[in-house]
This record gives sequence, C-alpha cells and structure tokens, in this order.
Amino acid sequence: MDDYNTPISLNMGSHMKTTLDLADPLFHAAKAMAAQQKTTLRALVEEGLRLVMEQRKKSAAKPYVLPDCSVKGSVLVAPFNLQQMNDDYAIERFERAQRHLKEDMEAARLKQAAQESHKAAA
Repeated sequence: MDDYNTPISLNMGSHMKTTLDLADPLFHAAKAMAAQQKTTLRALVEEGLRLVMEQRKKSAAKPYVLPDCSVKGSVLVAPFNLQQMNDDYAIERFERAQRHLKEDMEAARLKQAAQESHKAAA
C-alpha cells in the first residue's frame, strides 16, 4: 500500500530517481524557497506533489451537489408547445420576407421613377 505521507527519512530504502523538466523561473524560485526553509529541493517537490495528490483525491471523492433552490407553494408554468413555437417562427420569417419584398419593390419603383424623370428632363 502506498503511503505518500511517510517522511523521506523513513522511506529511504524505496525511492525512485527521476528527472523533472521544470521552467527556469519555477526551478529558481523552488531552489530559493528550499534554501530559505533549510530543506532540499527534493523534499520540497515531494511535499508539493503529496499536497496536490491529496487535494485531487479529496475533490474526486466529493462530487459537486447542486444547492436546493426549490420554492414552497405552486408555480404556474405556461404549457410548452414546440409546434406553436415553430409555427410562430415560420410566420415571423414569412412576414419579414414580405416586408423585405415590399421594401425592395418600393425601392425599384422609386429608382424607375427617378430614371423616367431624368429622361424627361433631358
């Protein structure tokens, strides 16, 4: 059984060497913190890894539960009619198309009237 919380000194017989590729600023900050706390970079990395693993284990164990937002009494809800919504949308699109057609026809009529007026003046 893995015990991530066992101190390094008690677990020296079973440790694995590995290489970590760290960003330079992170490495220098960690090295400085380890020196300031009179510990090794290895101990600091192990402590951080233990903390992250424990935190993730706890958060994975507790799924988020939505808060209860229910209300007392009765709530009136309008019936949901998808077909009516589709019909209303289709009618709205048809009416919009009719308006655009009327506007285009009016613009064409005004253009034609302007052209005829220009020809008559010439």
